[in-house]
This record gives sequence, C-alpha cells and structure tokens, in this order.
Amino acid sequence: MADHGVIDLSKKKIEEYVFLESQANWKRLYDFIVELNLRPYYFQHKENRYTCWYVGFVDVQKPYILHFKINKTSLALWFRRPQFLSKLGQEKTKPDNNYRYVAILSVDNTIKQILTDYVKAIEKPFYQGKIKPDRIDQHKNC
Repeated sequence: MADHGVIDLSKKKIEEYVFLESQANWKRLYDFIVELNLRPYYFQHKENRYTCWYVGFVDVQKPYILHFKINKTSLALWFRRPQFLSKLGQEKTKPDNNYRYVAILSVDNTIKQILTDYVKAIEKPFYQGKIKPDRIDQHKNC
C-alpha cells in the first residue's frame, strides 16, 4: 500500500519528500519546475520502490498539471493535460492512459523546452478555470 501526504515546504526540505535512495536526476527537475513557477503539493510513495509528486502552479494547487515519479535509478515525468504539449512534446512523450510521459535520463535542453512550452500553453487556460479536475484532483486527501 502506498503512503500519501501533503508536501509542506515550511516544515521540511524538499529532499525529505524523496523516500528512497535515488541516483535519479530529480533535484535538477525540481529546480527547473521552480523556475517555471511550479511546485509539488502532494506526494505518494511506496517504500523502497518510488516517490511520486503532484505538481501545480505556485499560487494555485489544483488541478495538478504534472506529476513525476522518482525511482532508485530513474525519473519519469507525466503531463496530465497532454493536449497542451507542443509538437516536440508530443513527439518525445509516450501515451499512458489519459496522460503522456517521458523517461528522463537527464534534465537536458529538450526536456526543458518541452516543459517550458507546456507551461506557457496551459497557463492562461489554467487561470481562466478551463482546466477540469481529474480523479486525483478530486481526491479528498490531495
């Protein structure tokens, strides 16, 4: 069973919300999403298997627009509103149910461009209230 909770950066450092030893490049991805005015709000983890963070804009938590999964040796990023991905984002990601994801070997210029384009495309509709919550957004504990 996975554990869930709120990420409270006033009480703990972000590193304390990675619940396993990981060589994945999660810190570089975290630093970059902060530059894009995003932050993780909610975590899910399964001991010694993975940590997952759900991400929204700094000033508005939901609906979540991204989530990423940190494993011991890998990192993957899910775009929760794939219709806002650029052509490059569509080409570099793979489908997964209603989302699209990319496995990240390094936070390189391609990943940064995909993220930047996605945030630019989703920001206006997000603040206009045009992004509908999905089942995770509606969960009472998130």
